[in-house]
Formats: sequence, C-alpha cells, structure tokens
Amino acid sequence: MSENTPNANQQPGHDKDSGDLLTELREMGQQLETAFRAAIQSDRAKQLQKDLAGGVREITEQLKTAAKTVQT
Repeated sequence: MSENTPNANQQPGHDKDSGDLLTELREMGQQLETAFRAAIQSDRAKQLQKDLAGGVREITEQLKTAAKTVQT
C-alpha cells in the first residue's frame, strides 16, 4: 500500500532542478577541460614539461648511482 503513495519528502520541480544542476556541472566540466588543454599546450607549460622530464632523468641517474654504491 505504501508503494503507491508519493514520497512526502519530494518537492515539486526537484527533478527539473537536478537536471539544471547536471547541465551546469557538465558545462563547467567542459570549460575546465578547454582551459586545461589550453594551459597544457602553452609554451610555458611545454617548457615546464621539459624541465620536469630533465629533473626526473637526473633523479633517476642519482638513484642508480646510489643503488650501485650501496651494492658495493
């Protein structure tokens, strides 16, 4: 019998508000993706990526050297 009674906690227009919120969140996500892609493709970002890659290579070499030292 309680299956056919409407939920007392539901508010009219609740589904519409949820749909609007989802639409807004989706649009915001798309805008963030666009901004992120633009930032990644910028010259400064490319330079930072190169610097970071060089730093990782340097750390890797130092760790290899330290590991060889520990082994001997």
